[in-house]
Amino acid sequence: MLATSALFRFNSNKIRLAASLSVLTIASFIIPSFALSPKPSNTAPPALPVIPAIGSTSYPVPSNSIFVDQNIGKTTNSGLVGSPVPTLALGISKAKDGDTIVVSSGVYREGNLSFYKRLTIQPATGAQVWFDGTTIATGWVSDSAGGFKLINSPSQGLCTAGTGCLDSPDQIDPLFPMAWSPQMVFVDDAPMKEVSTRSAAASGNNFYYDITNKTLFIGVNPAGKKVEVTTQRKFADVSSPTATIRGIGIRRYGSILSPAKVQDNYHGSALQISQGGSGRPTNVLVENNVFFQNASRGMSISYNDSPVVRGNAFLSNGSNGFDVFSTNNLLAEENLIRQNNTENFNTTNGQFDVIAGSKMVKVINGVVRNNVAEYNNGSGFWCDLACVGIKYYNNVIHDNTKHGIFYELSDTGTIASNLIYNNKGAGVKLCSPNTKVVNNTLHNNSQNIAIFEDPRTPPTDPYSNSRNNRFINNILSSSNDPNHQTKYLLEIDGFKNADSV
Repeated sequence: MLATSALFRFNSNKIRLAASLSVLTIASFIIPSFALSPKPSNTAPPALPVIPAIGSTSYPVPSNSIFVDQNIGKTTNSGLVGSPVPTLALGISKAKDGDTIVVSSGVYREGNLSFYKRLTIQPATGAQVWFDGTTIATGWVSDSAGGFKLINSPSQGLCTAGTGCLDSPDQIDPLFPMAWSPQMVFVDDAPMKEVSTRSAAASGNNFYYDITNKTLFIGVNPAGKKVEVTTQRKFADVSSPTATIRGIGIRRYGSILSPAKVQDNYHGSALQISQGGSGRPTNVLVENNVFFQNASRGMSISYNDSPVVRGNAFLSNGSNGFDVFSTNNLLAEENLIRQNNTENFNTTNGQFDVIAGSKMVKVINGVVRNNVAEYNNGSGFWCDLACVGIKYYNNVIHDNTKHGIFYELSDTGTIASNLIYNNKGAGVKLCSPNTKVVNNTLHNNSQNIAIFEDPRTPPTDPYSNSRNNRFINNILSSSNDPNHQTKYLLEIDGFKNADSV
């Protein structure tokens, strides 16, 4: 059994490391808990509730806020207190630069939003606010092949190019051929399985979308049930100089893995925060939100300076929880990143493998601390290609199908005081120079620490040599270690061409 002196205390969505990971003797890791439901698990992939709760929803409300309430709002209202509007889209249009938009409880079926103003979007006190990419579908009729069909389905237009919506067909695992499709169907809030033929959708919890004839087929009787069909690709593009988005849920948007071929500069996530006409966004805050069951990525941040991603839950998204690209001074802390890549995109090593709980590229001086990354179908955290100065502190990373932390073709990283265990790949995989791996506890990973040389060489890539790395005071053990407390006290300078240590 596992036991450890790594103790955690928790407060709302926050987790803090209360003691260093210094001794490993094996029975139970004490895992931090969140105010969110579901809670992190140490034993098996937890069963998600049909709709997870959103955590902190109590924020100050400035007197000049714009109010959104789909139940009592009117399009002719001003949006000011006592005169709410019914949609966020209308609230954004009425808000002035610097305003706060306060949203009342409800499921808001709107998307493809964009804004360039400095805005804060938040729930009313105690409200559960979901932005949902689906439409409730009615008008089903029996299908002669079995099951039921919906002619002129509202799902038109999410991705009509088949696997052409990908960077490469190699991103599809042959065992999961429909991963390319962002179409989703939910019956009484439970997801259905997409299949590739009409006959396969004639029965069972299956659906098939006939792109050519714009007809949707399902294998269950929709009578008396709520059937929701994904119709929106994204919640919002944000390219304002700064913004705050907090305390809301973003779910079931039809984001796709490589949207450049079908929609301008949209980066394939339900929420995209990126550079616009006003330059690089600065000090964007994304806090205490839930990103749930989006078809591809939950969120992407690109070309930003000093963004903060704090206290969010990235749960059961089709590919990655959240990605970051070409961004400086990122702070990602106290996030729960669980069971992403539900569409089973290919995670085999190759040019087009991009799957992780969180994937980062060209991020400079980022801090990733006090997060839980668990049960992701891919690596937990992956920083790839010209990340510089990334610091991973005090994270709990376990039971991912690939690596715990993969720091690839980057430089001057620090991986310290993390608890990393039961990952099917390496606990820490390193292909970067000048990186310190210090005071971590690693248990029962395929390899606890793995180091390799990438075949790419300068000038194609300046970070191809894994030299001048330092490994100090890590605790390594495996399930077949009879003493369960193998200590790793080794400092390595200038090594090269080593497969693992």
